Amino acid sequence: MTVEKQDIKIISCNLRQDHFPYYLIEYQAKNHLSYQKGDNIWIIDTENMQSIVTVRSVKDYTAEIYMSKQYENTIIGNIKVWLLFSPITSIEGASEIMKVTEVFPPCHYEKIVSFIERENEISLQIFLEMDNRTMELCLSNIEENRLVDYEDENIILQLDFSYCDNGIKIDIDSITGLSGTVVCKKITAQWI
Repeated sequence: MTVEKQDIKIISCNLRQDHFPYYLIEYQAKNHLSYQKGDNIWIIDTENMQSIVTVRSVKDYTAEIYMSKQYENTIIGNIKVWLLFSPITSIEGASEIMKVTEVFPPCHYEKIVSFIERENEISLQIFLEMDNRTMELCLSNIEENRLVDYEDENIILQLDFSYCDNGIKIDIDSITGLSGTVVCKKITAQWI
């Protein structure tokens, strides 16, 4: 997938509150941003700091985003943005998961309760404590598998998705247990 960087100017950035805090930004650009709910966007801010934000919504020249409070001031001004990953576009079943979780879960401090590895396919069952539900991720058409250390207890620090030349790259950073990288062509997600 080809990802195009865009130059935009952030005019304002205001904290809002719903179920989770988010920021309402107003921007100027040659074209409207075409991101959708749940998209993960790379940003290089006015101090050349890189961060990832998650899109809540985009309409006209405003966007609602989830981001760390530390970027609140450095995002105002001329910045660069580009798509890192779109769960709704690239994970079959992501919309159903996001009806419950708002964004596709990064699985901070969540437990992997099942890990099954078959030829050219991996199944991960992750218990989402906040939602008291288990999500199953099926990774298929595996191009590369560098997962290691499945143990009795497997707690995720962060689950990241990004596009790469061979498909979709999934990085599992763990506190304990299963960690590593998988590159695959297809991902499905469902509640079990």
